[in-house]
Amino acid sequence: MKLHLLEIPRLALQRRGSAVLGLIIIGIVWVGVTMMFRNDLQQDYLEVERRNQNYALLFEENVLRSIGEIDKAILYLRRSVEASKDTTDYQTIVRTTDVLSEIIVQVAIIDSKGIAQGSNAMQINPAKPIDISDREHFKVHVNSDTDMLFISKPLIGRASGKWSVQFTRRFSNQDGSFAGVVVASMDPAHFTSFYDKINLGASTSVAMIGRDGVVRSQGGGELKQLALGQDLSGTEMFRRLYSGRYRTFDVAGATPQDNLVVTARRRG
Repeated sequence: MKLHLLEIPRLALQRRGSAVLGLIIIGIVWVGVTMMFRNDLQQDYLEVERRNQNYALLFEENVLRSIGEIDKAILYLRRSVEASKDTTDYQTIVRTTDVLSEIIVQVAIIDSKGIAQGSNAMQINPAKPIDISDREHFKVHVNSDTDMLFISKPLIGRASGKWSVQFTRRFSNQDGSFAGVVVASMDPAHFTSFYDKINLGASTSVAMIGRDGVVRSQGGGELKQLALGQDLSGTEMFRRLYSGRYRTFDVAGATPQDNLVVTARRRG
């Protein structure tokens, strides 16, 4: 009995040592599992980033081609107007100039006072003149002699009564003075339908956002955080979008499920 009593401390130490060893082994296993989990998360994030960058490049090329097509139509319409030698029969010019496409839903000619003198979306002799002199896509050209393409925020067209994005350029009288603007209206759904045709997955969405922070088009997934015409100019997302030409960053949502991985492709 005495021998057994004397051996108790030694046996306790042995068992304690075995317990400590077991805890060390468990700790090592958990460290390994954690490292593997973090590595998997990192690989998944890199895969999402690569996929987003590829999508961003694809959609950028599509948008640039579409804008180029619209601008060519505007330039063609402007040449027709300026070649008419200051005529005011703009409705005939619109009717005889074939520039409509699946992208362009309306073309119009606006005089120097902001009154629509020709449009394929209005009656030949409307009861009330359509005045857009208060709209940004007209006013931006009035006091500027710069030949530039302006792209408006999404708005309800006064001639068409539909959501549209207005592409405008100024045209001049023979003496070079301001004569008005030519307009091509794009249906924002054009890009949305293109996004929706590509299987991006339910968790992936695409948006076209202007330098003013306003959403021009959105689609391609079940994520509906962004809406047509939404102004993001005062948000942290917009600040980070324009902090670099091409970058990926995280945006925290209300819940972990709402967190976003955003890849921005910026021109200029």
